[in-house]
Amino acid sequence: MLYACGYQSSGSQPLPTGVDTVAIHVVTNRSRQTGLEVALTNALVKEFIQHRKGMVVDEAQAQSVLSGTILSLQTDVTSRTTTRTVVQRRITITLSLTLNNSSGDVIWEDNNLRSRQSYSVSDDAIATEANRRQAIDRAVRRLAEDAYNGIVHGF
Repeated sequence: MLYACGYQSSGSQPLPTGVDTVAIHVVTNRSRQTGLEVALTNALVKEFIQHRKGMVVDEAQAQSVLSGTILSLQTDVTSRTTTRTVVQRRITITLSLTLNNSSGDVIWEDNNLRSRQSYSVSDDAIATEANRRQAIDRAVRRLAEDAYNGIVHGF
């Protein structure tokens, strides 16, 4: 299990009945993007901790377990200046998440969480890759926010 450190509680939203603590498993990565599972797991941990300090705990102490799978990371061309010159691409990350209670019953599930983010493409491959990584980071943060909000506001 990965933990993020140093985040302060910025308020608390009601969670499903009987869920005051959650263990967050490292998500499974079915995409070809190395390290995406670590980035997404850390973003989930950060999102939960910033909303409620002390909520993320070891599985042995948890009232619920959040687990999931990154189903894909796709890249599409969204803009061209000519038929051969791409100037913008969009990444789409698709995620499946499940929150189970300590008995294993499904409390919340979303098998089609998606986040899209566009990025600029240039003649400089290093700059393009940096833009791509920033787009992935933004998409991962948004997925974590959407997951937390889905769990909190889905009840």
